[in-house]
Amino acid sequence: MSKLIFMDRSGVLHLELPEAGRKNYRVKFFEEDKTPLFELKDIRDPLLLLDKANFQHAGWFLFEIY
Repeated sequence: MSKLIFMDRSGVLHLELPEAGRKNYRVKFFEEDKTPLFELKDIRDPLLLLDKANFQHAGWFLFEIY
């Protein structure tokens, strides 16, 4: 469970990154077996919404915030 990255009831993934305009955030998403899926670089918006269609299947995904 994360306060920064979470899914709402409608299946939209929320990335709420404080001070994103001043910090250089990067988020990497992985399959359960740690195979890389995709990476978001140089995030400047404090709120970013991703649709579940960005993920190829249902299930658990791992992520790392830098």
